Amino acid sequence: MEFLSLAEQFEIEKETVRTLLNSVLAEHGAEKEFARRTGLSTVHLSYLRKGKRLASVATAKQIAAALPWTTEQRERFVHHAAQVWRLKNSLWRNTQRNTPGKPNQEVVDIVRHAQNDATFARDAAAAQRLYRRAANMAELLLTQTDPNQDPLNFVELSFVAHDALCVLNRSDEALWHAKRVRLVTQQLNRKDFRDPERVDFMQVNALRCEAVALHNLHLARPMQEVCAQVETLEGLKRGEQFWRPWLNRDKIQALMDLPRFSIREVEMLARQVFRLCDSRGDAYDPLMVLLISQSLTRAYMQYENFDKAYQVLNQAHADVDTIPHVGPLHRVLFFKTFAQWYWLQGSHGDEWCYFADKAFALATEAGLEHQLNELRQEFGTLHSRE
Repeated sequence: MEFLSLAEQFEIEKETVRTLLNSVLAEHGAEKEFARRTGLSTVHLSYLRKGKRLASVATAKQIAAALPWTTEQRERFVHHAAQVWRLKNSLWRNTQRNTPGKPNQEVVDIVRHAQNDATFARDAAAAQRLYRRAANMAELLLTQTDPNQDPLNFVELSFVAHDALCVLNRSDEALWHAKRVRLVTQQLNRKDFRDPERVDFMQVNALRCEAVALHNLHLARPMQEVCAQVETLEGLKRGEQFWRPWLNRDKIQALMDLPRFSIREVEMLARQVFRLCDSRGDAYDPLMVLLISQSLTRAYMQYENFDKAYQVLNQAHADVDTIPHVGPLHRVLFFKTFAQWYWLQGSHGDEWCYFADKAFALATEAGLEHQLNELRQEFGTLHSRE
């Protein structure tokens, strides 16, 4: 059986167990009461519901026994839980190779491509499958990758796990991966590798991963400290043209999470990116301009300068459908920002509904759990729009 077929089956079985568990909790009572009846802790049950942990066969039996199901329903639920573990073990065997501590390079490349395809997918449903596959497979491969034996693949897989977990609203786990990979990359000497630029990339990106996770966790001061550390890296200086737009966007995000910030500083950081993108001609520059425009718009809105915010946002709206490499996450960020522009001015009518609906629908279809959580916090639950 091919690796991707196993991965797809594993994902289906895992999601089936999670969905069934969530459905019965919605029907038969609150999580705390259900945990009491099954003998599970509320923390353990919460992890199972969110897909952070796998239910063992014994746990599945405990859950099934506590529900007013038929015998056949209980057996099917336990069967799905057993299939999850069978497929996980099969994946484990398929990803191993004879060299201890080193995963199969072909499988590592498949996982990396899955993450990249998810980021830039035009089809939202495909993006959801790819994000979940990338997270599951990267975490599985990391359990058998020794950073002392294969540091480069360990770092690459950690990047994939971090990015997918941030999207899936598991930023605490993403931060854990970022901190581990930061320690590994600090010990890499670019002179020891045939591709020293790859080592530079890893050392800068490891810190950026930590900054992104801190942003998702709303920890602005620590994020600012990490951004300052990125500025000191030699790898950043050697790759200034590539990294500057990303680092400036991180800095803008960190500033906007503070109670007070300088709008002039945000404008200066944004202008620097716009000038660089105008001059360097990178294929991803239009996407970067869109992302910086979205961040700049949010900064203007926090200053209640809605006219300037609209000017930037309206220009982005005119360009968004023609920009290559725009994936579901980028579109949700844009739709959410337009909805915020209307919302903050007290305009909750058709215009706001249009963008809020698009943001909720696309985030739901693409499985962008972090964005869905932010949308709920911003606009309320809006069950009718999910």
